[in-house]
Amino acid sequence: MVIAFSNNRANIVKGNGIKTFKFLKLKHNFVEILAMQDLKISNKDWERLKLKVQRKYINLSDDDLAYQEGQESELIDRLAARLKRDREYVVFTLQKGLVNIDTNRL
Repeated sequence: MVIAFSNNRANIVKGNGIKTFKFLKLKHNFVEILAMQDLKISNKDWERLKLKVQRKYINLSDDDLAYQEGQESELIDRLAARLKRDREYVVFTLQKGLVNIDTNRL
């Protein structure tokens, strides 16, 4: 794995692919950058998490919350735009909901 930082971006070369992550502040470390991409949501977990997100953000439509396993990035971008929040906030919120998947807390 090779990591190159430049212009508020981290380019990570792993195997056959290159992934680019944008970060806003230099205080973000590599683990936080990877955490943004490593968010994995199964369809089963999404059904529970979706209810939590709907309760917290009642203005979201079913189209806003549409998700298929493996499309985490699209979901995060769509929610960030709809909620007028940055990507990091959405990832943090979803991760928090996944950690406590069996509770009603988000």
